[in-house]
Amino acid sequence: MYELKTMKIIKEESIDKVIHAWLRAEWVPQKYDVSHPELKAGLIDNPDFGDIEQNAKRRELLRLRRGQMIDPLPHDIKWYTAEFENSDRSRTYTVPSSDWLPITDGSYRLDVAIANIDSAHDHASRIKDIYEILPSKDIDTKMIMVGSDINSALSIIEGNHRGVALANYLAHHPDSRGEIREVYIGISPKTRDYIWHIESRDAANPGQLRQALRMVNV
Repeated sequence: MYELKTMKIIKEESIDKVIHAWLRAEWVPQKYDVSHPELKAGLIDNPDFGDIEQNAKRRELLRLRRGQMIDPLPHDIKWYTAEFENSDRSRTYTVPSSDWLPITDGSYRLDVAIANIDSAHDHASRIKDIYEILPSKDIDTKMIMVGSDINSALSIIEGNHRGVALANYLAHHPDSRGEIREVYIGISPKTRDYIWHIESRDAANPGQLRQALRMVNV
């Protein structure tokens, strides 16, 4: 059971800023730099969040690779910049995707992934590589998370490798500057039924969806 604690909210954010951060993180790994090199200057480097067409284009591009994660997000979800603390570790989970089961010993728990950084599991070497260069201006520290309320379990839906590395860094450097603690967090009670949030999972077997969701084929 995790410690009940209210995460510090810094400010409310628009979904357009969250989409931009997500697309920016995906730009090279998902090879947008190869398929759409002409768009980076306007959409990524100099975003205008007041431009409806820009916002729509960023969402369109991100949906090419992440539509299965973006489309099911609750329509009433509200986004914030918040401050992640060491005490949030015990209630934080990696994205509940099967490839994260081994490094979390079948639990998706962030603290278990941290304990397994030196293992031979998938993801471990990449997490360790990130950890060893922290703090770094080349590492975007603002992972994207969701929860059903500000005190609920939290799931990382973008930035899992960075998230594990950063949480481990904060554990060893508790006086780190505030910027390295900032995250985007989306809050809605309906995330309990969002397939990429841990609360949608069977408590006894996190690798499985809750029976209620399986019955409606989510």
